[in-house]
Amino acid sequence: MTRADTSVEIHDLIAERRSPRSLDGSAEISKEDLLGILEAARWAPSANNLQPWRLIAGERDDSNFTSLLECLVPFNQSWSKRAAAFIAIAGTPTQADGTVIPTFMYDCGLAAAQLTIEAHHRGYVIHQMAGFDHEKAKELLTFLGLKDRYNCCKYYI
Repeated sequence: MTRADTSVEIHDLIAERRSPRSLDGSAEISKEDLLGILEAARWAPSANNLQPWRLIAGERDDSNFTSLLECLVPFNQSWSKRAAAFIAIAGTPTQADGTVIPTFMYDCGLAAAQLTIEAHHRGYVIHQMAGFDHEKAKELLTFLGLKDRYNCCKYYI
């Protein structure tokens, strides 16, 4: 595996991580691996342990995958449709009582980082995407019962 040319030694899981767009459309992800990747994100630290994120996952050919794919901009749809799974992170800037969570994006980023490292550890690649239609994502979050407080932050494959 290609290793990043780092200025000092860093862990292989970080130095060898890649975000390719060339995906094998026949590759699959096991339920155990997908749950392990989601579990790594769930255990991410967050301010006051609020965990202001929700993860939406879909495996190729299921309804969540299709709904998540349809939210992406056309360029990202064109190559990412070959992914074995999608994971979207939706974050909330407020608690249920309306109290602002000033660190929610940072917290969501920690969940994303742990998700990425765990996926690489299990032999998968992750490509983070910000290229999605925010209005379509809001419609999906509404359908999933998350619209009132959550906004889609990032997509992962």
